[in-house]
Amino acid sequence: MSPSNSGPVAQLGARFHGMEEVVGSIPTRSTKSLQLKRGVSIRIRRACHGCDSRLRASLSERIIRGVTACVAMPWKGRIDMGDLIDVAGLGKLSIASKKDAKLLLVFGGIPVDEKEFDGIERKKPVYVSSGVYMWPFMNDIKDKYHIFVSVSNTVNGSRAYDSVISKLKENNVSVPSKQILYLFSGGQAPGVDLLSSKGAETFSLIFLVDIWMGIGKKSGSRAPDFYTQLVNKHADLIYYVHTSGGAANNDARDTLVRKLGPSAILVQGQAGEDGMQTHLRTNAVAVRKIPRNGQTKP
Repeated sequence: MSPSNSGPVAQLGARFHGMEEVVGSIPTRSTKSLQLKRGVSIRIRRACHGCDSRLRASLSERIIRGVTACVAMPWKGRIDMGDLIDVAGLGKLSIASKKDAKLLLVFGGIPVDEKEFDGIERKKPVYVSSGVYMWPFMNDIKDKYHIFVSVSNTVNGSRAYDSVISKLKENNVSVPSKQILYLFSGGQAPGVDLLSSKGAETFSLIFLVDIWMGIGKKSGSRAPDFYTQLVNKHADLIYYVHTSGGAANNDARDTLVRKLGPSAILVQGQAGEDGMQTHLRTNAVAVRKIPRNGQTKP
C-alpha cells in the first residue's frame, strides 16, 4: 500500500496544523530535535492503530521533514504591518530604536501564491505581494537596521530611494552613511533603476538574491548585461545567493558565480520543498549574511 494514498496519511494531514503548533520553532539540531521526533511518533501511533511499523516510520520521517520545512519559512504576521511607515505609496519603512542604525533597502519579486507559505490549497490562488512576504525574512534584524521594503517589483528604484531618505529626515533620523541594497528575484528591475542613478558606491554591500536575469538579448531585458557588468566592477561589495534555476539565464548565473567565488552561495532544494519554496528560502540564507554591526564584507 502506498503511504501517500493510505487512510492514516489522510488522518495525519487533518491533524498537521495542530502538530505544527506544538512543534513551534524547535530546531532540527540539538536535543530539542528529539522532542520533535517523540512528539511526531506519539501522534503517528495514535493515528495509525494497527499500521505496519515500516509505514509508521515512513510517515514519521515525512511529517518531520514537512514540519522542518515549515519552520524554516517565515510566517505572515510576525511583523505588525501597522507599525510600519508608508513611503509615498512605494513601500513601507521600519525605523530602528537606535537612531544611528544602518539603512537596508529591500526590493522583492513578483507576487507569490499564499499556499507556498501556509501549504493550503485553495479553489482560487491568493497572491501575496513582496511588500508583504519580504517582511518576515527581516524580522531578526529589525532592531539593527532602518528597513525599507518596496511594495512590489514594479516601483522605480531611484524614486523609492529618494522618498526613503526624505522620510527618514521627516522622522529626525540622520541619513546613515552605510547603506545596504537587497534585491530579490524580480527586484532586479528597481535595482537597475537605483544603481544606474545613484551608483554602486552608494552602498557598503549589495545582495543579489536569486535575481531574475532574463534569457539574454532576445528577452529585451537589461538585467543579464547590467548585473554581470556590476559584478565585474564591484565584486568586493556583492553577495550572490542563488538557486540553480532562479536566474533563468545559466550563462549570467555562472559568470556571477565565477567572479564572486565564495561570495556566491548556492541554495539547494530540501526534501518536501517545491521550487518556489527553495527560491523563497534563499532570503533566509541571505539575511543571515547581513552584518549585524553594519560592517562591510569580511
